[in-house]
Amino acid sequence: MQRRHCGANRAAKLARERLLAQLLLLVILLSNCVPPAFAAVLDKAGLAKYFPPPYVVGERDATLPMWPLFRGNIARAEGLLGYVFESNDLVALPGYSGTPPNLLIAIAPDGQFIAVSVLSHNEPIFKHGVSEDSLGHFVDQYHGLNVKQSIKVSATNQAAQNQASSTPMIDGVSRATVSVRIINDTVLAASLKIARAKLGLAPGRDPALAPHLKVDDGATLTAADITGKSLLSKTSFPTADIEKAFGKAFPKDADIGAGTDPNAASTEVWIAYLSVPQIGRALLGKAGFDKLMQDYRKGDHAILIATKGHYGFRGPDQRAGVVPDQMALTQDALPINVSEASAIQPPDSDAIPKGLSWTVLKVNGAAGLDATRPWQLAMRITRKNGELIPRRETKDFAITLQAPAEYFEAPEVQLEGWQAVWWDQRGKIALTLVSLISLATALAMPKQLAAHTPAFRIFRWGFLATTLGGIGWWGQGQLSIHNILAVINAAKSNGDFGFLLLDPVSLFLWVFVLGSLVVFGRGTFCGWLCPFGAFQEFTAEIAKRLKVSQLKIPYALDRKLRLVKYGVLAAIIAAAVISSPWAEGISEIEPFKTAITLGFDRPWPYVIFAVALLLLSGVVFKGFYLYLCPLGAALALLGRVRLFDWIPRRKECGSPCQLCNVRCQ
Repeated sequence: MQRRHCGANRAAKLARERLLAQLLLLVILLSNCVPPAFAAVLDKAGLAKYFPPPYVVGERDATLPMWPLFRGNIARAEGLLGYVFESNDLVALPGYSGTPPNLLIAIAPDGQFIAVSVLSHNEPIFKHGVSEDSLGHFVDQYHGLNVKQSIKVSATNQAAQNQASSTPMIDGVSRATVSVRIINDTVLAASLKIARAKLGLAPGRDPALAPHLKVDDGATLTAADITGKSLLSKTSFPTADIEKAFGKAFPKDADIGAGTDPNAASTEVWIAYLSVPQIGRALLGKAGFDKLMQDYRKGDHAILIATKGHYGFRGPDQRAGVVPDQMALTQDALPINVSEASAIQPPDSDAIPKGLSWTVLKVNGAAGLDATRPWQLAMRITRKNGELIPRRETKDFAITLQAPAEYFEAPEVQLEGWQAVWWDQRGKIALTLVSLISLATALAMPKQLAAHTPAFRIFRWGFLATTLGGIGWWGQGQLSIHNILAVINAAKSNGDFGFLLLDPVSLFLWVFVLGSLVVFGRGTFCGWLCPFGAFQEFTAEIAKRLKVSQLKIPYALDRKLRLVKYGVLAAIIAAAVISSPWAEGISEIEPFKTAITLGFDRPWPYVIFAVALLLLSGVVFKGFYLYLCPLGAALALLGRVRLFDWIPRRKECGSPCQLCNVRCQ
């Protein structure tokens, strides 16, 4: 009779747990039906609060979600300070919480960041952990940097050590690496969209991927080398061919340019890629080349040009030291901005024609010119017809050029996004994978483990130490109910779960845990892979050795208390589905962030709570997991779908025999 009663209770319990698991899955699926919130939050009046007088916010752009920002009391073109926009209007990179941070960004016409501030975010680490002030200090670092630069996030207080690098570095925030990487990606992605549309920054070119010059060997080429290798190219444009290109409709030159000969039968153009030191010293002399390069940074391009004959590159009223207005530089049909021009006079050389006025064009490395691939430098000619009010037509006469590849080498490709994160955390990933493989191998041999108790204890305590110290404190691989909230938020907002790749240790743990739920049930995480669980076991072992008395919880009360964690889980998920801020607050019942992620570096109420739960495990083994843990509740429900009972059982197991439940913690 007693056996039949126990069996009936066990069947009823299994039925209840299966129902709760189905309800949990249904809630998560229904969360996909909640529409995302509108991205932008500020209108013109709202922006004006961030940029009070003497600044003026202009009218919203007709094609892009941005506003011009002016200096002065009236919105005039000459007072244009830059452009202001919200990141969520342009990109939606989900943060660690699953929802994208929204940033207010202002950039100047030259691409320089005027201001970056955080309008809203749901990053748990800043909501209930690291101070919000540190996030403000992080975004303040963008001021003065340029959107054309490849800005990287370094470890805390290491940016100053990388000032000599061509890649700007900004300090990250300790224990918030994933969140600040997402914010950095958001700032750059949103700003580049505006920069490409309004600042002329050509899309599709990444200067970091272009070949770079080899180390200078100190050699100088001879005039014969320059001539023989065609390193100083010469191109002739017969005037008759130019007239033929325009046709009889445009018989007259509009502006043939300064220093040109209207009667010349052709135009001759000389061009050399001057950035190669061996070429530069041959054409300018060592002193002249060294002086020129003082104003160039690594990756910038110097191009030597000159003309002789009917046409030229400079307009009739242009000085020699300014960027020529009758030329165009392109690559892959995209314009490349010339930032500066310098009028120079090369030294006497048999390789250089006499009597020409030479100009050196400077192309900023951020423009994306790959000198080893074909690029075009065009002479821009304008002609007019003979009408009283003449019409004009402009044509480009291009020269295709290519720097000698022998002086370049392939770049060291810098990883971006999640790939960079995985490379940075390769040691943590390796430890995690080795641990998971070891655990899977051990759990696949339950009989062998049970037959060698001393060896099993050594393996288990060593594994728990690795879980706490390696996976937890070092690898930051503490799974949490926040992970489930992040998935729900991502499903509600845009369905983008790419943020999971930014935390590889946790990702591998989740893949293993969810897979093992089908095979083993929840015990693999709660018993082996939870850092806080390992912390509790060490605390319980210390209490045992100190002979601390254990609390005896009556069976009936124990059964009721175990339901509390399911109520906590239901409250958290319900709050998340309706987008209530209570979700994050209720989830603070987990001490994981305090004890593992932040290493007790939190305000004292959180620390006291986490320590109290650890002390509880000294008198009630894993008391937090038994009665309060919402993640344990979720895994217990999902674990009911397991396909196999991996531990061999007898017909007496559980009814009436409870030996495993008594002996095995």
